[in-house]
Amino acid sequence: KKYTLTLSSNYRDYIQTAGAKVVLEGVKLATVTTKGTHWHDYAPKFMCNVDMNGVDMLNSFCFEKTAVLKNITVAATWPTEVCAMWITSGADVTIDGMTVKTKRGIKITDEDAPAAKTILNVSNATFETSAKAAILATTKHGADITLENINIEKVEADTENEVWVDEERAEYADLVTVTGGDMKIEGDGYRKASDNLYVIWNADGMKWFANEVNTNKNSFSGKTVKLVADIDLNNEAWTPVGQTGATLFKGTFDGQNHTIKNLNIDSESQTDGLYSSGLFGWGEAGGFTVKNVTVDGATVKGHHNVGVIVGYYYGKVDNCHVVNATLSCTMANNDANGDKCGAIAGYVGEDAKLTNCTAKDSKISAGRDAGQIAGAAKEVCVTNCSATSVAVTSNGTGTGANIRNEVIGRVL
Repeated sequence: KKYTLTLSSNYRDYIQTAGAKVVLEGVKLATVTTKGTHWHDYAPKFMCNVDMNGVDMLNSFCFEKTAVLKNITVAATWPTEVCAMWITSGADVTIDGMTVKTKRGIKITDEDAPAAKTILNVSNATFETSAKAAILATTKHGADITLENINIEKVEADTENEVWVDEERAEYADLVTVTGGDMKIEGDGYRKASDNLYVIWNADGMKWFANEVNTNKNSFSGKTVKLVADIDLNNEAWTPVGQTGATLFKGTFDGQNHTIKNLNIDSESQTDGLYSSGLFGWGEAGGFTVKNVTVDGATVKGHHNVGVIVGYYYGKVDNCHVVNATLSCTMANNDANGDKCGAIAGYVGEDAKLTNCTAKDSKISAGRDAGQIAGAAKEVCVTNCSATSVAVTSNGTGTGANIRNEVIGRVL
């Protein structure tokens, strides 16, 4: 038999101890009906460390410190939009074994909380939520959420987003990092966090981004696109983001020190002398910036302006790194003649900047104008860049000129 522990206050209950931990096992935890409408009014707060095992929560509770919860059920039914539980910023909560039957799931909030990052680990949980998300983060102080073996049984159509940052705090979407499990921030892998910020966290989001530039001709001028997670492109065929003319990327791409794995580009069918190959094809002067990203395991094939990060650009590339790449730049005709190939960039335009970049354990072959970091560039454009175990060789399809095991192949 489970006994019920009921908190009797009608307004803003809290549980606090003088340095001791609250331990609850095999009980039902409840409060009386409150009169308010704000979450404070119906979600008593644990202002101390707490361990729970085998506890049935009959309405919402809030956790402010360290909480370890095992084999928990939450079946709150009031108010109408009640969350299963609230976690304030700065809390460290681990949940192993939980069933949630509420309108909403878990919410991370900054209200009445310290300015600190939230840690949330959830494993072996089932969410039977019928409104909003399973996990909702409204924090400007950052949150690391780790998920494993999560099952979501959606009831209403608007529960498409399983883990997300609420619209009121959308500018902080990039501060929420979600790893592991089968949950995601949003089904399409991207989110417009504000008028000038987009965030991406999976391969679908990267595909959306490329399509926006290449098909919808969205230049992202004055806008920033950020990665909030490591991404595996799974060696699927990748079309470089942006080309000359109407499809140019003019914004800032910030990898936030995340890694993109298994980039696969085969542009050998593209024989136009201006076609450029890389994660980005062509970068526009005055707006194009790529920074803080590592590409691991890329294969790039083309005939002209070939690089892992970008083929041809006027703009800025900073703190970008390439590992385990294989690049091939072969001659197709007099215009696409196997030239300008480097691990980071094929061609670095006049007044462009390529700074703080590295390449490691990679192979580059070209007809001419090939270097470890940049195929062709002015020395003044390339600063603080280095290569380790990057072999640059001639493939015999061009003149073989300016093929060097140095940072820049052809110094302009």
